[in-house]
Amino acid sequence: MKKLLLVSALTSLGLLLGACDQSNNSTNAESKHQHKTEEAKKEKQEQKKTYKIGEKAVCSYIENTFIVTNVEKVISEAQYVDPTSTPSFENFDDSLLKLKKDEQYVLVDITQENNSKKKRQVAPGYFKLKGGSNKLYETVTDYKLLPDNKRFSLDYLSPGRKIKGKVVFVTKMTEKNFKLIYTPSDGSKENEVTIDLSK
Repeated sequence: MKKLLLVSALTSLGLLLGACDQSNNSTNAESKHQHKTEEAKKEKQEQKKTYKIGEKAVCSYIENTFIVTNVEKVISEAQYVDPTSTPSFENFDDSLLKLKKDEQYVLVDITQENNSKKKRQVAPGYFKLKGGSNKLYETVTDYKLLPDNKRFSLDYLSPGRKIKGKVVFVTKMTEKNFKLIYTPSDGSKENEVTIDLSK
């Protein structure tokens, strides 16, 4: 009889511990699921925002802001006349202006402001243009479409200062739905800033 009671008590204890363990496992599973959900929400909040023309785009990594104020498509070098200045160049070489039949210039007006406490290098090469076809276009720097004072040029920007200028790209005429992508000088993709140029 004592053996039967002992076996019965041990069996009951085993079942009780098993139930507690299952309850513990269930609580751990719920906790892990909640943690994953919180991480997913955090990642979603940290995803890169896509800015629009006229919005102040922020690159917190370098503490700089960017505003795109205008985008122009130019299908002929003869078509382009800067509204504020007539370009005049010494030793003008118009071969640099020649577009192929299926090409166009895309000129993007950019203002960059340095909100950090140290000098930052600015350069047109940090910008790329992504077309609707997902093709990436590099900036064109060996052109004479614009006078030097209208171009977005390589420079060092002091704290609290702004720089304005046009960044020029040559794209296929069939390209649409452009996005301007700024990548910091260290090439870190997670710190890229995207500005949607479609109006």
